[in-house]
Order: sequence, then structure tokens, then C-alpha cells
Amino acid sequence: MDDSKDPEPTSPGGDSESKEYRALSSEEQALFNDLFRALDSVVLERSAEGDTFRPIHTVPEWAHYLITTDHNQPSQGLYIIRSADLKDYMARAMPWWDQHEGGASESKSWEDGPIEGGLDLEATATAIGHRKLLVIKRGAPSRRAYMQLMREKKLNL
Repeated sequence: MDDSKDPEPTSPGGDSESKEYRALSSEEQALFNDLFRALDSVVLERSAEGDTFRPIHTVPEWAHYLITTDHNQPSQGLYIIRSADLKDYMARAMPWWDQHEGGASESKSWEDGPIEGGLDLEATATAIGHRKLLVIKRGAPSRRAYMQLMREKKLNL
């Protein structure tokens, strides 16, 4: 495993920054909406409770196969994980977040979503100071076709 993605662990003294969620300005919100739509990604910030997430931009339609609103706190704009594969990844991401204030964890790739035209996905846990982010990227459909072609070629060798 490449340890260059896992910088120094969190110091025992913690940091002096506030751990409260800061709402984005409308300009920041517009920038993030455009950026992450272009990247076909969703970025979620882990809440202080640790098991819910707040999107930092408009959640794309495809992401609703993976996350759903937290019905226990509907007015808070929080989401919970609904995908079994993403829950599995979160079991590894949570301890990583607790130990790091910078960098990115090892990512996980998987296929999820509706049976027809499933989603090729990749999740990465990142940390920027006290902010813990979950980045989920949707892969291009052509990637799946390419992977299938490579599997078939390998079988024919």
C-alpha cells in the first residue's frame, strides 16, 4: 500500500479550529455545484455525530441510490448511507478519519445502483484539518465496457 496518501496522525492535543459546520456562501455553493457536477461526483462532510453527512453541494440524482435523507433529523439537511458497499467502506473510513487531519485514505471501487445501467463508483475518505469528507465519484459508462472487454480478452488468451 502507498503510505504517501496517509500523512501524520492527528495530534493528541487536537486543533484550535471550531468543529462546527460552517454554511457556505452562495458564491461558494455555486462554485462547488458547478465543479462537482462537472466531475460527476458528490462530496459529503461527516457531521459531528459521525454517522450522518451533510452535502457541500447539490446532491446529484444518481447519489440517491447510495445515500438518503436522515428521517430522524429532516430539517438538518443530513444524509445517511443506504448502500451496503458504501457502508462496508465506511467501516474502514471512520477509524481512518479519527486518526488523520490530512490526506486521503485508500479508495474503494464498486458497482451499485439499478440493475440496468448500474453505476461505476469510487469512494475516498479525505481529511482537511478537522473536516472529514467523503468523495464519491461516478465512473464513465465506457469504463465498464472497457473492463468487460479486458476480462473477455483475458479469458480468450
